[in-house]
Amino acid sequence: MCYPYLTSRTKLLFISLFLISTFSLTAQIEISGTVVNEDQESLSFANVIIDGTYEGTATDIDGNFKLTTSTVPVDLIISYIGYRTKRLSFSASESDIIIILEEGLDLSGDIVVSASRKREMVQDAPASVSVIGERKIRLDASAEPMMALRNVVGVDIAQYGVSTGQINLRGKSEVFQTESFIIADYRNVVIPSLGTYFAGQHPIDILDLERIEVIKGPGSALYGPGVEGGIVHFISKDPFRHPGTSITIAGGTQEQFIASFRHAQVLSDKLAFKLTGHYRRANDFELDPDDPVHAARMAQYVTPITSQITGEVIEDAMVPNYFTRSLGLTGNLVFKPNEKTTINAVAGFGEYKGLFRTSQGESYVTTPRPFAQVRLNTEKLFAQAFWSHSPGKDGNSYLFSTGQTTFNSSSQFEGQVQYNFDLLNDKLNITVGADARYITIDTKGTIHGRFEDEDDYSILGAYVQGKYQLTDKLDLVGAGRVDRFSILDATAFSPRLGLVYKHNPSHTFRATWNRAFGAPTSLNLFADTPIANAGSFLIYLVNGTENLTFDQGNGYNFITGTTTPGGGMPLSTLHAIGTGALEASLPPDLIGYLYSLIPQMTGSSAAIPTSTPVTRAPLSLSQSNMYELGYKGVLANKWAVTVDVYYNQRKNILSAPLAVSPFLLYPTAAPDHAAALSQLADPNVLAAYGFTAESLSAIYGSIIEGITKDGEGNLNTLGILSTDNSPNDVGTWDYAYLNFEELDYFGIDFGLEYYVDNALSVYGNVSWLSQILWEELNLVDSEISRPLSLNMPGTRIKAGINYTPETGFFGNISARMTSDWESVNGLSFSGPVDGFTIVDLGLGYKLNHNMQFSVNVSNLFDTKYRAIYGAPDIRRMVLGRIIYDIR
Repeated sequence: MCYPYLTSRTKLLFISLFLISTFSLTAQIEISGTVVNEDQESLSFANVIIDGTYEGTATDIDGNFKLTTSTVPVDLIISYIGYRTKRLSFSASESDIIIILEEGLDLSGDIVVSASRKREMVQDAPASVSVIGERKIRLDASAEPMMALRNVVGVDIAQYGVSTGQINLRGKSEVFQTESFIIADYRNVVIPSLGTYFAGQHPIDILDLERIEVIKGPGSALYGPGVEGGIVHFISKDPFRHPGTSITIAGGTQEQFIASFRHAQVLSDKLAFKLTGHYRRANDFELDPDDPVHAARMAQYVTPITSQITGEVIEDAMVPNYFTRSLGLTGNLVFKPNEKTTINAVAGFGEYKGLFRTSQGESYVTTPRPFAQVRLNTEKLFAQAFWSHSPGKDGNSYLFSTGQTTFNSSSQFEGQVQYNFDLLNDKLNITVGADARYITIDTKGTIHGRFEDEDDYSILGAYVQGKYQLTDKLDLVGAGRVDRFSILDATAFSPRLGLVYKHNPSHTFRATWNRAFGAPTSLNLFADTPIANAGSFLIYLVNGTENLTFDQGNGYNFITGTTTPGGGMPLSTLHAIGTGALEASLPPDLIGYLYSLIPQMTGSSAAIPTSTPVTRAPLSLSQSNMYELGYKGVLANKWAVTVDVYYNQRKNILSAPLAVSPFLLYPTAAPDHAAALSQLADPNVLAAYGFTAESLSAIYGSIIEGITKDGEGNLNTLGILSTDNSPNDVGTWDYAYLNFEELDYFGIDFGLEYYVDNALSVYGNVSWLSQILWEELNLVDSEISRPLSLNMPGTRIKAGINYTPETGFFGNISARMTSDWESVNGLSFSGPVDGFTIVDLGLGYKLNHNMQFSVNVSNLFDTKYRAIYGAPDIRRMVLGRIIYDIR
């Protein structure tokens, strides 16, 4: 039948209603039940996942779950740490089913999303992967969530105070050049302008963490630049799978106080939300003014703090200041229009305030950072866009060593789209994607100086990865990514190639090759700022975007306090000093005559550099080529084993700030003055007082050599040769970032954990590097060499016992041991660092599924505290925590 009188709009309405009704009538099944162990004890927070998707749920406190799906038939994967994974298939609704998991280990149920930027079983991942689950995170009473990684094989936590530090994987350890890519829910949380991770700046809290994924080894083939060491991904809980309210309160030594909360609620089968927040405060470890080393350090602090922008005194700036604070608040709205589509909208705010120790010295920082993110997940498509901003405020941050403020306001815009599909009868899986990053920076000239208008930049990248199933057990993985760096006007290609052999669900072998690139940060490229005040001169950090040269040869003389070409010592100055010293021993008339010669002494004594000045082309991309063999498996259903052996070839590796300006010596000052005096002095005048030019020059020479030489006859440094890149109106001792040529080293990560049962395990792991220090390594395109260190121990050994039952008493004890190492890390953090052994102890009681009490006694080895201030190296901290869950 035809209805010609219906308008186009009416027809469209009927069609829409038909499609909606059809969608609504799609067959659905509901599966509900309880997950228990062999003793019929319920398993809380077990994963119930639809195979091949991101969808699923988790059991509640009593082990119960309910899952609705339109996928019929549906295959479910049920997994829980310490138990063997179970797979079940359903073609119709079922309720009140009992799913029994057997004790034991099984890799097949572990799912990760970070190794290949898509969901996959850990046994399929073409990389070395470690996962720290919710259970272990919650039972650890550490103040900062990143500390949950401290006992993971292949991970080094370089802690710099009560609540700050860096996560190091297989890269070099630097404060402002992290080679580990840190993300939270797919969002980059490394400060792009500085290349550092402020742990307390991000609203990441143990109450909301579902797991932490650690991917060791280069990852630029998928993630782009700056992933030479690996990836750490903090993944929060889905409000659909983890509804309810949780609160925690903690306190301890160093005046620690922590409070945080999480509330998640399911509003309908399509909409849920969560709200999380935290507040942490403490006092950092203080210097002792009665300790000579500490007192000498404190004597270098400059007060009062003044603004570099206005010149005004910052009244509320304290030096030193030990108060630390971290706070954060996040809201998350999740919309699921259908089972295969999820839209996440996230907005939040985080702030860290406290002492920040760097290779340039100590500073006090306040770093707020609001952010927003929208993320789309479907069966094949992933897309996201996020923004974050670090607003600057004059007086928020200042350096103790200069007595001046620094201003840093930066905005970060990132977008990503990725699509996944199968070809060749599902034997070939293809992932294609593209990223865009845009960074804007404003330092008001306090950090980037004359480059203030040139420091914004973008990075555009596109990638593809393919996984081809050669056999039922063997996969071939290949990937490649191209990135364009506007800041360097450069393009980089990062490939990956690997074989993954799955002998069975309990044994996986890998052979991989990865190339990764590291891009200098804006601080590396555009720094144009003093980093310390030495009294008579400034210690200056120069840029990396220009050629580093000494063509002008500006030398600063400590005696005259002036800058001259070549840094020569004015003969008139030497003569004035010598004459002044002779005033008490020579007749006044002769002294007056000698003073009258000063204007006529126009020459200077040549300065001799203590070393060859370091020149350099603009900084370039660093590169890593890592070849790796790996095994991950389970032996005898009890032993979890990880073995990774790798060889890393690196070139253009970026240094910490290193001194490039040589000091100046004046070996001919006395004879140069003598020659000038012989030419200018009237022999008759000198003879009237019983002198000749030679005899008087000898007297002057002894005075001058008392200045230019020490008591043992060694030449004193009396000047500095500054670069052409630093200000020429002041004396500067210049530091710069440098590219080194090539180096290589081997590494081994070996981990072993024995599961006595699902509650008790014993573990041990070893990480070893064949070389960590190169005492003489050539700079790029130069015969000049400098030392370079990876700034981490060559050997790290960790061992411990975990006892984590469902309820009742729980505890852990761990020991971490390292070898000695040599640090080369800039101005104030270089020298030998003794190896150490530290022990952590945690005890607690889980009253029921709703409440737990815990106490953690940790021993902190603060590498920067040790290197800057001297002993004590190891300090003890105690933290007690209460967690209460309302379901």
